[in-house]
Amino acid sequence: MGYTVAGDEQLLAAIEEALRRQPIVDSQAELGANVRRVLHEAEPEARASDRRIRRLAVEHGLAEVRVRTGTTGEPAREACPVCGSRLDQVENMTLEGGRTVVGTECPDCPYATGSRHEVPLRYEFVRADDGEPEQKGPF
Repeated sequence: MGYTVAGDEQLLAAIEEALRRQPIVDSQAELGANVRRVLHEAEPEARASDRRIRRLAVEHGLAEVRVRTGTTGEPAREACPVCGSRLDQVENMTLEGGRTVVGTECPDCPYATGSRHEVPLRYEFVRADDGEPEQKGPF
C-alpha cells in the first residue's frame, strides 16, 4: 500500500484541527500523532513527519512552542534547532567598554542559548489563539 506526502495546506488544516481538539500538547511526538490522526480521517494515505509538523505550526503561528533544552558543551550554532531561523547574537558590555557574545536567541521562536550549544529535549505546544491556557503543562 502506497502513501502520499501531505501538502502544506492540508497539513496546516490538520494542525489547526488537532490543536482545536487538544489545545495543549506535551511533546512533539504527541502533536505529530494527533495531527496524523486528523490527517488520516481526511486522507488515509497522507503522511507527515513530526519535525515538519512542528516547523509548520511554528512558522504559521498556529502554536506557541515552549522548549526544554540541555547543554551539549559544543559551541553555539548559527541556525535555530526549533524553527531553522538564523540565530541572533546576544552581546554584553565588558568592563573595558568592549562587547562580547554571551549567547544566541531566535527572532522567530522562544529558543535561546548561552555560550554553549543547547539542544531541544522536549517541546510543549499551546494553541496560539487560545489566550491564557486553561491548564498548565509540565514547563
